[in-house]
Amino acid sequence: KADSNDPAPGDCAAKNLRLQAETSGANPADCSAVNDGDFGCATTNKGETPIPSPWPYTAKNGTMNAFPYESFYEGGVNLTQLLGGIDGTASCFSSFMAETRSSASFTAALKDFV
Repeated sequence: KADSNDPAPGDCAAKNLRLQAETSGANPADCSAVNDGDFGCATTNKGETPIPSPWPYTAKNGTMNAFPYESFYEGGVNLTQLLGGIDGTASCFSSFMAETRSSASFTAALKDFV
C-alpha cells in the first residue's frame, strides 16, 4: 500500500511516503495495477517457487542457492502526485532519504539509509 502524510500549509516538515508491497486491502498499490493518482507502488517476487541464485546464497530457512518468496522488493514513487505538482510538473526538491527495515512494522530495525 502507499500512504503519505501532508504537513500543514506553510510547514517546513517533509512529506513522508511509505511503500509496502501488499496485494490485498483497499489500497493494494501493487505495481502491476497502478493508477495515475497513486503516490507510488511496490512489489516483491510473489511466486511460490524460489528464484535460483546466480551466486552462493543460503536463505534464513536453510535453502541453498535460491531466493525464497518475497526476498526482493522494488518500489516506485509518483513525484508529481506526492509533491502536489500542477499540470504534470512536480515541485522542486533538493534531497530525499530512503530507508529500509527488517519488516513492515514502523518499530522494526532500520537496515539502510539512501
